[in-house]
Amino acid sequence: MVSVVARRAFLGLVVLSAGSVIYTNGRTQLLLHISILAAGVIVFMLRGGGFRRQASVRVMWLVAVLFTWLGISAATSPVPPDLTQYAYFFGKALAALLCLSLYDNRDELCDDLRLVLSVLMYHTLLAAALYPALRPFLTGYDAHTQTFGWLFYYPIDTISSRVNIMGLSWVRQQGLFWEPGVLQVHMNFLFMLAVFRKPRPSLAMGAALSVILTWSTAGLAILTGLLSVLLVRSVKKLRFVIPLIMVALGVVGYSAARSVRVKLVGENQTSFLLRLYDLQNAIDVISARPLSGIGPSYELYVSMVKADPVFTPVSDLITSERDGTTNSLLTAFVYFGIPIGLLMVIGTMRQTVIHVERAWLPGVVVILAMSVEPLAMTVLFLMFPLSAIVRGGSQRTPQRPGRSPA
Repeated sequence: MVSVVARRAFLGLVVLSAGSVIYTNGRTQLLLHISILAAGVIVFMLRGGGFRRQASVRVMWLVAVLFTWLGISAATSPVPPDLTQYAYFFGKALAALLCLSLYDNRDELCDDLRLVLSVLMYHTLLAAALYPALRPFLTGYDAHTQTFGWLFYYPIDTISSRVNIMGLSWVRQQGLFWEPGVLQVHMNFLFMLAVFRKPRPSLAMGAALSVILTWSTAGLAILTGLLSVLLVRSVKKLRFVIPLIMVALGVVGYSAARSVRVKLVGENQTSFLLRLYDLQNAIDVISARPLSGIGPSYELYVSMVKADPVFTPVSDLITSERDGTTNSLLTAFVYFGIPIGLLMVIGTMRQTVIHVERAWLPGVVVILAMSVEPLAMTVLFLMFPLSAIVRGGSQRTPQRPGRSPA
């Protein structure tokens, strides 16, 4: 029992590593990752986790490939490599491997992940309900976020953070994460688990509501896609719920279209231009070092971008204040080059972390999430490609006698 609780608590830390508010402070971010690594080792020892022989061989091959890449990247780097950045990345990869080693099969991992994400969902819904009462007591957390006792976090109430639609008005919810766009990723994961694996209608509705409360363009678009897949499946299996799914699809689809319009031609147009800017610059850096990449050096990437930025209508704003990128899918190619970047994409599509009825669906959602938020280099998101490498993407989940696959 102790090991199960410890395992779930460790997974909770891993989930928080993917975009929690702690990431707005570099020192606490490092402390979180050290805590994750230390906790992983402790839980590993308590539970006696480990990889089977075949997986252990894959891990050794993976380590060999990464160290070969490290030597090539360091030898061809235009500047001396920052070994602390390399060590930081390998530490996160090790934490991801430790987390995978704690689960004997995908059923356990999916169930624990759903539990952790459910807690985050209830926290989000509670924060949304309490906002009117807590608003006078909020204090500044950083330049963009307010908090109540470090328990609830909200974006500063401005035009861009407030939603007004069909007579309803609310402040976009971000839960325990640095912005609403990150929260929607986790809530869409929960929606997948609640709909396409051991269906939980109430949990699915709560997850969908949480995505809507974020009012994230990408989140609403992903949710629309998931509802579309659910509608297609229901035509054959659950015809009686088709009207409800169509209503939900209409509401979410309308919300997504409205959000896209605001991003393209409305007051939030800067958000779209920032993502376009990130896309163009990442492609430029990849083309400069297509095989070995620049290594996991965020500072080197930023310096290369600011030295020769592409032009957009917001270039002046970005080159003076921008210090990162939203497209972490391309960041994988920037850091590791095209060959290893492609392996990461293929591994993500064949991941074994989220096991649902539509096997291809989680990989697509993960890749879309990485395309709009800087999450690819977090412990949780490193687990996706690593799971396919160490376990094999074609692995089938052991089934209990008399039970059909979920």
